[in-house]
Amino acid sequence: MSEVITGALLANRNGTKLVITSAVTSSSIPNNTQTGGAITGAADGPLILEEITVNTDGTGLAAPTNIEFSVDNANGSNSAAKPIGVEVIASFGANLTIRSADFTSHLLPILLEDGKKVYIHGDDAAGTGAGVAQVTMVFRRAADGATIAAADLP
Repeated sequence: MSEVITGALLANRNGTKLVITSAVTSSSIPNNTQTGGAITGAADGPLILEEITVNTDGTGLAAPTNIEFSVDNANGSNSAAKPIGVEVIASFGANLTIRSADFTSHLLPILLEDGKKVYIHGDDAAGTGAGVAQVTMVFRRAADGATIAAADLP
């Protein structure tokens, strides 16, 4: 007798994709620290972060020289001092879209370990202004049932 797997179960299998979007207000972006800059909740199982896309509103992001993305993994690039993505602030101006493939530098794809988060921060200053960006992250599950939730940075 063969086992029948429903579509809902297949959707959470190892290798399937998961897409989340976090809203980030420019003035909430911290200066070169992960403290206060989480844009995801803790991963429930290992995930491969494949891509980050940032869409800005009519105001855009302002203040630091660069916007950085980091993770708090136990291994590898795991702190604000070791970002997984860096892009100049000018790329996050009004009504712009930038993908991680176009960042100044990035380490994607990268494993996000179980229980770990993704962060956004400035490299040399905190963000300023009321601009809001939608940060969309594409993950691939590295284990059955692995998941993560978006965390807005209002």
